[in-house]
Amino acid sequence: MKPKYTQENIDDEKEELEFMKESLLEMDQLSEQTARVLKVFDLRLKSLAKISAPIYKSTEKLARLYVNVGETAISLDNILKFYEASGHDSSIIISGIQQEDLDLYLSTIKRLHEAEQVLSKIKLLSAAQSQKDTEKLITAGHKNVQKYLISKTKKGSKKVDPTNFSFASDIPTINNHELNIIMSLFRKFERYEFHAKYTKDLAICFSEVRSSIAIECLSDLQSSSLDSYNLLNTDQSLNKSDFTAKKNPTTNFLIVEPSAQGQQMSSAQSIYRTYTENFLKVLVCERQLLESTIPKSVLRNSLNVLVNTVYTSLIKASQRICEHLSESIYSNIAAAIEFRSACKDTANSLSKTIDFDSSLKVDLKHIVHSITKPLSSTFSGLIQTLKSTTNKPPVSKSGGIYGPTITAFELIKGIADCKEKVEEILYSLGDGHWNNSSKDMKKDYISAISQMIEMVSKQYSHPGSMFAFQANNFHYISNAIKYSSGLSQFLPSSIITKYETLTGRNRMALKAIWQSSLATFMSSNINSNEKIELFNTSFEKICNDLSSFVIYDPDLRGHLIQDAVDCLVPKYSSFLDENKINRSYLKYPVPAVEKKIDLTYSNKQS
Repeated sequence: MKPKYTQENIDDEKEELEFMKESLLEMDQLSEQTARVLKVFDLRLKSLAKISAPIYKSTEKLARLYVNVGETAISLDNILKFYEASGHDSSIIISGIQQEDLDLYLSTIKRLHEAEQVLSKIKLLSAAQSQKDTEKLITAGHKNVQKYLISKTKKGSKKVDPTNFSFASDIPTINNHELNIIMSLFRKFERYEFHAKYTKDLAICFSEVRSSIAIECLSDLQSSSLDSYNLLNTDQSLNKSDFTAKKNPTTNFLIVEPSAQGQQMSSAQSIYRTYTENFLKVLVCERQLLESTIPKSVLRNSLNVLVNTVYTSLIKASQRICEHLSESIYSNIAAAIEFRSACKDTANSLSKTIDFDSSLKVDLKHIVHSITKPLSSTFSGLIQTLKSTTNKPPVSKSGGIYGPTITAFELIKGIADCKEKVEEILYSLGDGHWNNSSKDMKKDYISAISQMIEMVSKQYSHPGSMFAFQANNFHYISNAIKYSSGLSQFLPSSIITKYETLTGRNRMALKAIWQSSLATFMSSNINSNEKIELFNTSFEKICNDLSSFVIYDPDLRGHLIQDAVDCLVPKYSSFLDENKINRSYLKYPVPAVEKKIDLTYSNKQS
C-alpha cells in the first residue's frame, strides 16, 4: 500500500507553510501600521472636530442673525408705516365719510387703532408724538361717524302727531333709505370690532337724536296740558312765589274764582291723560326702533338714555302742574283727582311696558305721592269750610243763587264724576265712615252746603228775604242732584226729597209772610178803610223786600207767585165782598194784587 503523502510532498507543503507564515507576519505588521495610521487619523479627526464645532456654531449664529436682520427690516418697515399712518390717513379722516363709503372710512379708523396700539409699545419720544397724532385722528374719526349718524337720523326723521295713530307700531320713525344706511353702519361697526366704548357712544348718539324727536312729537300735547292749567306762558319762578305768598287755604276756596278746567273736569279723558297715553305710545315705538337697529350689546344702555330723556320732559311738565294744583287744591280738586289718576295709571303702565333703569330722582310715583297728600286732607277740609261761620262772602241783595253754593256744587259734581278715583283716596284715609262708600262723603258734603245756606241767609234783615233766599238755594240743590248723573246715580232719592221738603218749608214761610198783610182784616177796632190802608202798606213793604230778588228757575218762580196769589187773593177778595167795598176806588183791586205779586218775583229776571 502506497503512503498518502511523500516526503517530497511534505517538504513542498512545508515550504508553502513557511511562506504563508512569513506573509501573515508581514500582514500582521502591515495591520499594526494601518491601525497606527488610523489611530493618528482618528486623533486628527477629533482635533478637526474641536476646531470645526465653533466654526459651525458661528455659522449658525450668523444664519440666525441674517434671518433676524431680515425680519427686523420687515418690522421696521411696518413700524415706519405706523409712524406715517397719521399723516397718510389724516386727509380721509378729516374730510369725513364721502359718497356713503363707510367701509373706506371705518377701515381707516381701524388701521389707526392698530397703529396706536403698536406705537404705545415703543418707548421712543418720536413714537409718543406719533401716538398722540394718531389718537387725535381716531377721536376725530369717531366723531365724524357720530355726526354722519346724527345727520342721517335727523334727515330721515320728522315730527308726527302720535294721536293720529292707534298703535305704537303704526307711528312712522325713519324713512327706509336713511334707516337702511343707519342699520348698515351699526352692522359694519360691529364687524370691524371696535372697542365696546365706541359702539356704546355711537348708540347713545342715535338715542339722543331720537329722544329729541320723540319730545318734539309730544310737544304740542305737553303745551296743551300746561295751557289747560294756564301754565303755558307763566314764569315758573314768579308763579311759584305768587302761590307761596297767596296760598289758597281751605277757608278761601268759596271766595276764590274756581278754575273752569278744574271744576268741569269729568271722568272723560283729560288733556293731560291724552298726553301721558301718547307718551307711552311714543316710548314703545322708540323701543321697537332701537331693538331693530342697534346691537344688543348696547341696547339696554341706549334705551335707558332715550326713555330717561323723554321721561324727564314729562316729569318737568307734571311737576309744574302738581305744584299748581297743590297750591290751589280747593279750586282745582276735580282736576287734581284726574291728574293724580292719570299719573298713577301712567306710572303703572310704564313699569309694565318699558324695562329700563330710571336715573330720575323724581318720577311719576313721587308726583302721585305729592298730590295725594293735599288731596287726602281736602275732603274733610271742604266740609269744615262749608260749616264755618267765618270767611263767607256776603249774600247778594238781588238774592238769586248764592255764589258759593254754585261753586261748591260744581265741585262735588266734578268729584262725583271721578267716583272710583275719589274712593281710592278715601279708602287710604282709613276713616270708618267715608272709606265704606264715597256716597257718605257726598251726603255729608251736601248737608254742609245746606247748613251754609241757612247760616248766611241770616244776613238778610227781613224774614221774607231770608225765606226766599233759602227756597231759591234749596231748590237749586234738589235740581242739581236730580239732573247730575254722577250724583243722582250714587245718592238715594231721599236726599232729593229732603231738599224738596226744605224748599217747601220756605215756600210755606213765605206764604205766612204774604198772609201777614191780611192780619188787620180780623181786627174789630179799626174800620174797613183803615184795614185797606194797612193792607196796602204791609203788601207794598213785602213786595219791596222781595222785588230785588232774582228767581232764575221758572218753575220755582211760578210756584212762589202761585203761593202768594193763593194765600192772598181769595181772602182779600172775600174781605172786599163782605165789606161791600167799591173796588173802583181801591189802590190794589184783585187784578192789581195779582199783577203786583207777579212783578215782585219777575221784574228782575235776567
